[in-house]
Amino acid sequence: MADFHQVLRPVLISTDEVKTCPLGLINLNQPGNYLVWLMNYSGELSIDIVSSYVRVYVFGTYYGRQNQVFDLSINQRHIEPNSLSQVLIKGVFAGASRFSYKGLIKILAKAQSSQAYQKNQNLILSDKAYVESDPFLEIEANRVVCGHGSTTSSLSIRQLNYLLSRGLSHAQAERLMIFGFLSEVVYQSKAKAKQLKLLAGLDKILNRLKLGRT
Repeated sequence: MADFHQVLRPVLISTDEVKTCPLGLINLNQPGNYLVWLMNYSGELSIDIVSSYVRVYVFGTYYGRQNQVFDLSINQRHIEPNSLSQVLIKGVFAGASRFSYKGLIKILAKAQSSQAYQKNQNLILSDKAYVESDPFLEIEANRVVCGHGSTTSSLSIRQLNYLLSRGLSHAQAERLMIFGFLSEVVYQSKAKAKQLKLLAGLDKILNRLKLGRT
C-alpha cells in the first residue's frame, strides 16, 4: 500500500520541465498548462498568474500522526485575464496532529474572465487531532467564476461496519478507508495530467513517491 507519510515540497510540472519550488513561489508568465504536486509540506505556496491563457492545477495530500503539525497557506493570484486555477488538498489526521490551512483566491480588477477554485477536505481520526481550514476570496473583477469549499469529518461508521462485516480487522478497515480517501487525489491528478498532456512529468514524481500504481 502507498506511503502517504513522505514529504514533498511543491513541484511544478509543465510541458517543458519538472522542477521543485523550494521557496513555494511560482510565477506563471507564459500561456500553457501546469500542474503542481505537494505532500505533507508546511509553508506558503504562492502562485502568480501573470499571463493570459494559463491553466494550473494544484494537488496535495497530508497525513498527520502523533504530534505532527502542518501549516499550509496557498495564494492563487490572478493578475492577467482569461486564466484558470484549481486547488485540491486532502488530509487525514490522527493522534494529536494539527493542520492549519489558509487558502486565498485573489483576482485583480483587470483579470476578467478568470476562473478559480479551491477545495480542502479532511478526516479526523482522534479527539485530540485538530484542523483549521480557512479559505477566502478577494475579488476585484466582475466577470469571474470562483468557488471554495472546506469539509472536516470522521470516518464513516457505515463504511467501517461494512468492511468489518467482510472480515477485515478494525485496523485493516481503517487503513483501507484512509488509503481510498487520499488516493482520490492521485487518481484525479493523473486524470487531469493525461488531459493536459503532462502525464509523463507527473509519473516521474508519483513513481519517486511510490504512488505510481496507487
